[in-house]
Amino acid sequence: MYEDTFLQIARSEDGVFKPTLVLLGTRLGIDRVTPVYVPSLKQALELSQSVGIAGGRPNRSHYFFGTQSSSFFYLDPHNTRTALSRQPSPAEIASCHTRRLRRLEVTEMDPSMLLGFLIRSEEEWNEWKQAVATPPQPATTTEDGKKPKPIVHVHSTEPKYDSTSGMMGSREGEREGAVEEVQSCDDSDDETVV
Repeated sequence: MYEDTFLQIARSEDGVFKPTLVLLGTRLGIDRVTPVYVPSLKQALELSQSVGIAGGRPNRSHYFFGTQSSSFFYLDPHNTRTALSRQPSPAEIASCHTRRLRRLEVTEMDPSMLLGFLIRSEEEWNEWKQAVATPPQPATTTEDGKKPKPIVHVHSTEPKYDSTSGMMGSREGEREGAVEEVQSCDDSDDETVV
């Protein structure tokens, strides 16, 4: 995440900070969540700015809102209903809640997920930025003895790309026209070199 871009979006033209929803798509492993990310994933859900995680297990989506030990608590967002009236009754409001708490072990979670955070002020931004950069305390190790790794990285500025080449800045020693000399390879049987 890039701080300069975020602040440009979050501040209005007159410099007032607007509450901003941050959605970060990530993949924390190949076929399961890599253990070094689990402590930071739990920590992300515990932050006051967290609005939850959209994820689940392969071919199933869930909305995760809390964690305890190695379990993540979730709701199934696929139970649809009609919209509430403008002045909902207590019975209508009660119908939006479930009495069934569901949980999933982190080892069963799909590593692809969407982390959500609502940043309401510049002070919250600074708190959140510090929290995601700091490994969970006390410094613990994972089951395999490795130190936890952060899952969100905040950089001060977004890299600027050269509009003509699409590359970041200019590279020292790069020869003009080298990209045009690269030959493409295809699957045809014609091995004639031009």
